[in-house]
Amino acid sequence: MADLYPMTQRAITLFPKLFVVVEPHEVGDPEGSDLLWFEKTPDDEMREGQLISIQHLGGDNWGAAHDQADRYGGWPTLWSSFGLEDKVLGDIKTYVQADIAPRYSAKTQTMQPVDKIGQHLEALGIYDMGDVPGVVWFLQSDGGQPKPDGWQELTGHAYDGFRLDYLNGWVLPLKTSKAVEPILFALDGENFLQNCKITNMDYEVNDEHRAAYKEFLGAHGMEPGDLLELYQAVLPLAPTVANLHALGIESLLIPPGATLLVLGWNCD
Repeated sequence: MADLYPMTQRAITLFPKLFVVVEPHEVGDPEGSDLLWFEKTPDDEMREGQLISIQHLGGDNWGAAHDQADRYGGWPTLWSSFGLEDKVLGDIKTYVQADIAPRYSAKTQTMQPVDKIGQHLEALGIYDMGDVPGVVWFLQSDGGQPKPDGWQELTGHAYDGFRLDYLNGWVLPLKTSKAVEPILFALDGENFLQNCKITNMDYEVNDEHRAAYKEFLGAHGMEPGDLLELYQAVLPLAPTVANLHALGIESLLIPPGATLLVLGWNCD
């Protein structure tokens, strides 16, 4: 009999369209690993594919690895993480966002919008982890649909890590240039926190995080919005023409009272 570890199920939830084959460990095998294949190459004579393996190491300890499944000579490990579940899951999220999803999501499946709290966010350009995080104008939902046309109602966008809150309101999706996609992936992956004592915003956003966010944006010619409104999966940018230029957005019109946000993915 086979079954998936609860941690594996959480990892799949983070990347619901990335993995093309999921192989559960055998129950009763103390060293068994769940295998999450993001590449399968049945016609390749040298390599079976690539995968993320997840293994329970006993107690509260877990291990995860990016393995290359060579047909001869074993499976080289290209990346690994060990520790408590939330730490390893956060490491998986950061690594996959930065190094795997941008290269494999578009190849392994057709992008389909993710259903969040019953809402399809296709109009936002927010799909799976392999697609670009959405840049939007945001307005609170304290009135009717804003003008002009193009505004979409946002209901139940998860944010703020494991403290978990939901963002509701009106959003106007913005098309950014291809050149800024790596920056958007880095923001969503929280890569700007790599030199902080706590390298993710899963449980809190502190002053060191806010300073690192401001520094990262400044290095790319952008200015942050209200730093007290910085959360995991909701990253504020200053509503300025300079930021719109830096993002490669054609329309430089700034809707009155709107906030400029990067909407990404929450850990929970």
